[in-house]
Amino acid sequence: MNEQSDEIVTFKTGVDSPKDEKDESFNLLILTLLSCLIAPFGLFIVPFILKVKKKSTHAKLILIACLFSMTINLFVVYSVVGDYLGFGTVSIEYEE
Repeated sequence: MNEQSDEIVTFKTGVDSPKDEKDESFNLLILTLLSCLIAPFGLFIVPFILKVKKKSTHAKLILIACLFSMTINLFVVYSVVGDYLGFGTVSIEYEE
């Protein structure tokens, strides 16, 4: 009788047991949002998060957070490199 009820639960839910699988979607979201704070870190960690997100339940939300994080990280890196190299800086010399 117990085996039959396990089969019915498995058939209804589509997974063996909710305790068997760990859902890491909350951890991935926290890691993605923390990667916004440290600019170069986000450029390296977001591709790894995108590989792992396929197994999580909130894959679309993680994808949106990763795109947001990458956009912020690219903007910060561009602005730091632009300040260092002088992008957009114009100097005018007056001749007398």
